[in-house]
Amino acid sequence: MEDEGEVTWIPRADTLVLAAGVLSLIGGVLPLLVAAGSRVAVAISSSACAASVAALAGYIPATLAHYRLILRSGGARPRGNPEPAEKTIASWTAVVSVALAIVVLTLALSA
Repeated sequence: MEDEGEVTWIPRADTLVLAAGVLSLIGGVLPLLVAAGSRVAVAISSSACAASVAALAGYIPATLAHYRLILRSGGARPRGNPEPAEKTIASWTAVVSVALAIVVLTLALSA
């Protein structure tokens, strides 16, 4: 794209994968390494892993929307970053991921 004078970017959908990777390492693995066997560490790890899985699940439709394979809008205009449907899917995925993390953390700490 750069050779043809087009702007390059990281699609909004890809931020879901990046966030899931960082979250699973820092929130999923690190607490277990630092405080192995701790109830709080297991709760944090479970919460982070649940959020990571939700982010990865949302990545699929967000990527398909980015490439206009689903939920097309705007006709033949050049692709933007983010595409309208991609932005909506990625935003809702983030909201669901955070909500799921809170629910899992609450349940794990109350058990």
